[in-house]
Amino acid sequence: MENVVDYVNENGGWTTIGWYKRGIITDKTLIASGVTTNLNDESSQQVEAGQLTHHIVQIIPTDRSFLDKNSMKGRALEEMKYDVSKLPQV
Repeated sequence: MENVVDYVNENGGWTTIGWYKRGIITDKTLIASGVTTNLNDESSQQVEAGQLTHHIVQIIPTDRSFLDKNSMKGRALEEMKYDVSKLPQV
């Protein structure tokens, strides 16, 4: 697996596709002061969270020729992959 990652990294790297979202939290100063934080209560103060949540959807080689098993890079990549059909049957 490390050989596959290194080979792709040395030949164009990876394209990562995904999305991110900054959540909404209740202001901690209101919680500390004992103010009710019912969502319908006007004293409830919602603020953006400090951290982003990342959601990776797809990671593919930037050089699309890796995806073509008939290309030179595609054949080299296939040769590096582990063949599970060679596992002994239990």
